[in-house]
Amino acid sequence: MMKGEISMKLTQEEKAVRLQHAVINCSIQEFSAIYDELGSVEITAPALGLACRFRGLQMVKALVEKGATFDFLLIEEIAIKYNCYVSQGDSHINYSRYLLKIPKEGIMEAFGFRGMTLEQSIEQDSGEVLSVLSDTERVAVLQFLLEQREKIAFQPEDILYYAIFFKDTTIYKALKESGVKLTEVRAGTIADSVNMDIGCWYEYNLMMKHVSAEDCLEVFQRFALEIEGKKFRCTDWTYGIIRKHFHNKEIALFFISNFQSDKMNKTEIMRGFIDANAVEALAVIAGKGWLSMPSKRDKMIDYASQNGRTEALAWLLDFKNRTADFALEQKRADQKLMRALNAAPDSVTTLKTLWNYKKNEKDTLTITNYKGQSAEVIVPEKIGKRIVTEIGQGAFPGNVLRSGVANEQLAERKEITKIVLPETIEFIGASAFSYMNHLREINIPDGVKQIENAAFYKCSALRKLSIPEQVTIIPFKGFGNMTALEELYISGPVQEIGQWAFDGCMSLKRLVFQGNVEKIGAYAFMDCKKLEEICIGERAIEIGEYAFCRCTSLKSFIIPGTLKEVKRGTFSDCQMLESVQISEGVEVIAETAFCGCSSLKTIEIPSSVKVIKKDAFLGCERLEKVYLNEGVEDIRAGAFAKCTNLKEVILPKSVQRIKTKRRGFEFDTFEECPKLTVICIAGSRAEAYCKRKGLRFLYS
Repeated sequence: MMKGEISMKLTQEEKAVRLQHAVINCSIQEFSAIYDELGSVEITAPALGLACRFRGLQMVKALVEKGATFDFLLIEEIAIKYNCYVSQGDSHINYSRYLLKIPKEGIMEAFGFRGMTLEQSIEQDSGEVLSVLSDTERVAVLQFLLEQREKIAFQPEDILYYAIFFKDTTIYKALKESGVKLTEVRAGTIADSVNMDIGCWYEYNLMMKHVSAEDCLEVFQRFALEIEGKKFRCTDWTYGIIRKHFHNKEIALFFISNFQSDKMNKTEIMRGFIDANAVEALAVIAGKGWLSMPSKRDKMIDYASQNGRTEALAWLLDFKNRTADFALEQKRADQKLMRALNAAPDSVTTLKTLWNYKKNEKDTLTITNYKGQSAEVIVPEKIGKRIVTEIGQGAFPGNVLRSGVANEQLAERKEITKIVLPETIEFIGASAFSYMNHLREINIPDGVKQIENAAFYKCSALRKLSIPEQVTIIPFKGFGNMTALEELYISGPVQEIGQWAFDGCMSLKRLVFQGNVEKIGAYAFMDCKKLEEICIGERAIEIGEYAFCRCTSLKSFIIPGTLKEVKRGTFSDCQMLESVQISEGVEVIAETAFCGCSSLKTIEIPSSVKVIKKDAFLGCERLEKVYLNEGVEDIRAGAFAKCTNLKEVILPKSVQRIKTKRRGFEFDTFEECPKLTVICIAGSRAEAYCKRKGLRFLYS
């Protein structure tokens, strides 16, 4: 059949479908020939959108050279009958979304595979061949489209809007660098989508998280027209998202003026202004009386000084010199000192002014609350005739909101830097010292047998700590987020480490446990970014999910054979992990277990392992060799995907399943492994897989 005959027999809807099919399945040379065969194609936007998302710059250029645009010609007269890759009723504005990330539902849902009668094979094939472009290639395509915007009816302002809406930071950054701005219409669309009366702030905050101060202000200005002087509740989400823009006076003013001050955490907001050196914003809150209390003012001065915010510090000091009543403040300080000097330190009466406590069943005492103002605290061994044996839940002022301390007491309280516990202490309650971010020194007596959940959580100034030998369980969040902790001495044989126990201890370098740890909870050491070495013994029966996630300095680890499963994300993003020994006895390597371990070069999977689950070694960029011993049966989707330096994999005869079909965002097992050669046995499932996927292989 001649070219003219093909062109005459096909409708414009059919030509559009054929063109899309060619973009997805053909080389550029083949595509060009098909385009010429089709003759005049009026509906080119869908094909161009697919090329932008899945094929890259060269295919996009080929389409534009042939005359493709984002303009739907005759869109009002022509319905796309077969719905091959385009959902019903899409316009060129909605189609621009396809330059961004595919929705969670995946490719099939994103492009509306339904009612297809012309090319039945596309639906089946697409699940195999479609792969999303890299961010680098997406930006290159975007730059080309910007250069051709007039020619191809490209609307970058709409792309900027969708980049905000879908939280696509790559596209957003590229557009901002190119000078693209939100239009008034698009700023209004974001603002109009937020209905404060029904509390629809979640999606709004997610959108605003990624925008610049300029775009944030545009949306705020539009939003200000809609709220009609109402005041709305300030949520932690709202404050956290907008806080990064406090250097902009207009944003700070909008925030303070339009949200209910009684719902705000004023201390955190003022610290946000100080962090941004936003002196004009500080002037606004000073005018509202937020800095009228001397203790609050002086705390902000200390905060600015400790964090090196010189502009904010200079303004705060000047504000103090202009407004403070130094005589009155000195008088109050002298009165406080005199009360302390006149008190008899050993009397029960005096101790009652410093401590709240309760009697225990054994006729001992539990400290429930410290009421004093000293920066260095000595906990008494006795009060009257009764021995103090326990520190109760939330006993110290890091938990002031739960401790019941009066506001007037808080106003005079100093931040505690040192605590001395008596040797009589046997029990430390939940959150006893949590959030004490000025505490630099504390002892845990040898007699302590039990430490409860979150006892030292976020004691962010503590550098050293010793755990006595009678403590065998490290509790849930017990020492989490102790960001300054460098040295931790553990005297006894710890058996169990709870969930989140050391999460966020970013300064901890080395940890050796006496004896054998049997159980490590989920997230136990997550984000311990300086942890280079950890010794847990040889009897661990459980290591929870993400236990060592983002331990970016950890170099080696021995996984004992007593552990049946390496769970999901256990070592994910351990970027310096060079050596992992998986002992015989391990049966399952779970999803993302070693995902992102970019320094791992070789790995040997013992014969006891039966299953390697989805994305187990995804993105191990330096991995070169993988040895799978006879016994491995099942290798799931993306298990070794994006291991771009992987050269050799030994696949034994025992392998019965290798994931080859993708659904949604799933990768093929060895996708993006361009250097790979598979060593397999003739007639095996591995050989059949290699032939089907076109992989290089050799017989063992």
